[in-house]
Amino acid sequence: MHGPLFKMIIFVKAKAMVDFISSELCKYGIPAQGLHGGRSQTDRTNVFRELRMGQCQILVATDLVSRGIDISNITHVLNYDFPGDIEEYVHRVGRTGRAGRSGEAMTFISWGDRMHAAGLISILEESHQEVPRALRRLAARHVEKKARSVPSAYHREKEESLRLFY
Repeated sequence: MHGPLFKMIIFVKAKAMVDFISSELCKYGIPAQGLHGGRSQTDRTNVFRELRMGQCQILVATDLVSRGIDISNITHVLNYDFPGDIEEYVHRVGRTGRAGRSGEAMTFISWGDRMHAAGLISILEESHQEVPRALRRLAARHVEKKARSVPSAYHREKEESLRLFY
């Protein structure tokens, strides 16, 4: 996975994570740069230049680069943090496999992201990608949990209404 043709974007939600992950990668000799809204325009320009020239193979970024910025030859996208919504997921993974090239995307999804599981399954199925069993289980568990919580919330609301009248 390492080599001159390898270019990766790792997406995270927070600026602090951009700085942490990029510095950890560099500490282990992996050429990486971080990019987020707190960086100056000069810094951003330098990062893009390093990516183009192959001096940097891994870009750790917030969603700043998921839209509107074309970075050529990205071979891999890693969603370290799941994005806020499915539309943003599509923009992130769309950074790879451009101009007829193939690319790979990997997404870490946790229990806290479970509300996006069904949407992610739909996107994967529409693009004829394999849907991991664990993702299907996460979606099913979310639906089950949601179904159990609706009646109790409904009953609490009714009880509150009754208290108002009596």
